[in-house]
Amino acid sequence: MPPRAHRLSVQVSPAESVLPPGGQARVQVAVENRGSPVDGASVTLIAVDEAVLSLTDYNVENPIDVFFSSRYFPRQHVDWRHTRSMIFAKDWEQVSVVSAPVEESESSERDDDECEELQSVAFGAKLMKKGGGVRMRGMKMKTACAPQAMMMMRCAAAPTDDCEAMESRRMEKGESDPEVESGMEVHTRSNFTPLAVFTDGVTQGGIVEFDFTLPDDLTAYRIWAVATCDAACFGLGEGSIEAALPLTIRPSLPRFLNFGDSVELAVVVQNCATTEINVHLAARSNCDVLALQRGGEDSRMLGCRIVMPPGSRQEIRFPAVARSAGTGRFQVCGIVKDGPKSSDAASIELPVWTPATAEAFATYGHLDGSNLPEPRLALAQPVLPPKDCYTEFGGLQISVSSTILHTITDSFLYLYSYKFECCEQISSKCLAVLALYDSLHAFSGPQVPEPQVVRGWLATQLDRLQQWQLPTGGFGWWMLVIPQTSPWLTLHATHVLVRAKLKGVAVNERVLKNALSCCDNIERHLHFNCSNTCRFSVVAQSLMIRSLARADSPSTMSDKVDSLLKRMGGPAGAASNLETVAFALVAAHYSKNSGAIESLLQHLRNAAHETAETAMFPTSYGDDHEAKLFMLHSDRRTDAVVLMALAIAAPGDPLVVKAMKGLFAHQKKGRWNNTQENVWALLATDAYFQAIEKNPPDFVARVMVVREVSDVQVEGWTAVDDWAVPSATLAVYHTFRGHNTDRAEAEVPMSFLKEHKADSGTALALVAREKPGCPDDPGTGRLYYRLGLTYAPTDLKLPELSVGFQVARQYEAVETPSDVRKIDGVWHVKAGTMIKVTLTMTVTARRYHVALVDKLPAGFEALNPALKGEAPAAADQKTPQRHCWWSRPWFEHQNLRDERVEAFSSLVHPGHHTYSYTARATSLGSFVAPPAAAEEMYSPEIFGRTASAAVVVVP
Repeated sequence: MPPRAHRLSVQVSPAESVLPPGGQARVQVAVENRGSPVDGASVTLIAVDEAVLSLTDYNVENPIDVFFSSRYFPRQHVDWRHTRSMIFAKDWEQVSVVSAPVEESESSERDDDECEELQSVAFGAKLMKKGGGVRMRGMKMKTACAPQAMMMMRCAAAPTDDCEAMESRRMEKGESDPEVESGMEVHTRSNFTPLAVFTDGVTQGGIVEFDFTLPDDLTAYRIWAVATCDAACFGLGEGSIEAALPLTIRPSLPRFLNFGDSVELAVVVQNCATTEINVHLAARSNCDVLALQRGGEDSRMLGCRIVMPPGSRQEIRFPAVARSAGTGRFQVCGIVKDGPKSSDAASIELPVWTPATAEAFATYGHLDGSNLPEPRLALAQPVLPPKDCYTEFGGLQISVSSTILHTITDSFLYLYSYKFECCEQISSKCLAVLALYDSLHAFSGPQVPEPQVVRGWLATQLDRLQQWQLPTGGFGWWMLVIPQTSPWLTLHATHVLVRAKLKGVAVNERVLKNALSCCDNIERHLHFNCSNTCRFSVVAQSLMIRSLARADSPSTMSDKVDSLLKRMGGPAGAASNLETVAFALVAAHYSKNSGAIESLLQHLRNAAHETAETAMFPTSYGDDHEAKLFMLHSDRRTDAVVLMALAIAAPGDPLVVKAMKGLFAHQKKGRWNNTQENVWALLATDAYFQAIEKNPPDFVARVMVVREVSDVQVEGWTAVDDWAVPSATLAVYHTFRGHNTDRAEAEVPMSFLKEHKADSGTALALVAREKPGCPDDPGTGRLYYRLGLTYAPTDLKLPELSVGFQVARQYEAVETPSDVRKIDGVWHVKAGTMIKVTLTMTVTARRYHVALVDKLPAGFEALNPALKGEAPAAADQKTPQRHCWWSRPWFEHQNLRDERVEAFSSLVHPGHHTYSYTARATSLGSFVAPPAAAEEMYSPEIFGRTASAAVVVVP
């Protein structure tokens, strides 16, 4: 029966159908049921940019069609999870066979194939069709024709030099145009969010009104009002509001720039009035990052005047150069001189990425009396700036602290800003923040966000992670159509949820409970031929995580630890390794199993490879294939796991300090090799900090930079009397008293280091400490320091390199071959052209957890075939879910981002592998195309890249 009694009539009535951008909108919603107003109905109002909706064909469904739908299942909603083969009965003899035919109603519009498939679903018959296979749900690919990206617009004639110079000088001096009347208020549009409003209200007398502010887009907004009453009546209404101006300015900028790019920033000006107008147009930028160009020279402002007939549009281009990495800001403003007064202005921000050739090196150390002579602890560190580098980029970064947390800044930043986002990498990012959650204020600097920003980011990432949970309670690498629970990854993700709850961060209790239950039965998800070494390590880690969560009583956990040790044959058993021992040690510590603690500690002491200063813990999983593919093992991770266990269970053991020194001895550029090594190193460092740094510091730290080395006797230097060095510059002076996470830092620009030096020269960083007011007393506590050097060579070209991977990249036109040409090593591409980008990756051995990444030139934009109107997907770009087992591509997951395209695979077999995608040339200019690269994400020293390229987009 039709649900007429449950259907609500919803009328959406905006007070004004046309408003200016940023205007105040009022929408009235009237709700009726069979002609009578409905009082107390709950109404949800949504207003979204129509342009975004048209890209995805998105529409809000009427709830009544969901709750009172027909029992007919459309063909596209029937997949493998609806089949009778996925339902298991305890006794098949009790299952009766249904043989009655399916009757088709007169109103049914199903064809014969659909009826056949529905019958097979209903009665358990196996439907076999020629060329068929399992129908999998995935992203629906659109095959509509691609629209023209660059509209044919009549460009305004270039302004004369005299007019442009006069306009620019007037703006730079802050003078107004004498011909333009003063007092006109110009609203700068900067809020371009596609969601105008998402709110709710309750009707009174069948009516509810909503007031909200429109974003700054020049567009139409589709308005939906979803109404419910008594959880039994539902309705949906639609309306629209248009945001428009008589004069509109639409910047058409690239999504990003690379350092060194030259670009023409396009601005489309449109006269929506019915009369001719005279427009004064001005543009400005932050010249230190994004410099506008006039006659080949940098200029902060440019301006021109244009005459526009009614209904016309013109494109104005402002040449600009990306001068340094950072955030480029571009503002453009237009004012109408004649006719009705009108104006428009827009402000856009775009990232300027660090050059691909940028290099960064750092050295860490500490001063505590154990490594340098008394009475004043000091050292002299030579600094050698490179010969040919940009003086506008980079420099010497100096920071000092009284806690070891300071020495892991680069590791924290590496994880926080890690570019890939599978489930493991999201989990590792979250663990990095949780490990240092109480000390986030210790991390500061130009690249480190504020603690409240980090905590907000953590909440977002935790929400994402919880959405990845599978019905088993476990987690998989990617959100695939056919879910696969990874035992090791389930433990890693559950570890995040447990630590988050311990830190007081909100966690979905149901998700956590299901994850801990999955950990308790983790062996069920192991492969049947998994080695005992991997099996026992997984079980030991599950015990550690459940002990952290206090999911078992101490006696129960103690029994589980003893049971595991018995299965292993003791800590030194043939199927044991040091990671298993370390995980079991933490579980034994929290369950107060003293017998197990002593035996496990003794085994770690016996297995350590010690020197006078360091200790390391090499171990093996036996099978290299299992170790890399399933366990993500590395020696540095083992060192970190063992250090964490020792710091928790035996903080007074002499091995703890040695293990810390051994772990930090393997830092490169201030961090370790991959996400696993870094996240466990952070967890170990946090445990070490809580256990070791007990003596309160009391000292003064000084750092000076000396440009003339001859002023200082480097050999045997301890301190300079009164620091009387002629060419020295005091960079840091800070007093540390008591336990705190303070950090003093400074950055010495590259221009300062290379001043008066045509060639490279050696500078010195002098680091020293003393007790406040007592020059002969070094004070107490440790001074940790970091000296980092960042620079970019003037030659932005990177050569091809193959260290385990060989990667090649090719550009070709999709339609007209002459639109994409390579002339003298430079790619010349016609604006608006669709380009097929083909990456070829060659490997000679099995590679694990591979990422293939192509960084785009800023003048290109990757086309998403899932969006309406875009180009169809290339044959090897379609998602793996769309392929059968025998024809699926080599990759498992792909991302199309603003500045890069990514493809991932857990296992890549030897041979040639290709990946293609389509891009469009959208911005004019000369651009750097950074190398396309492939790497093993957990062994990044195994990598390969193409050479960097130069791309010129021409009209």
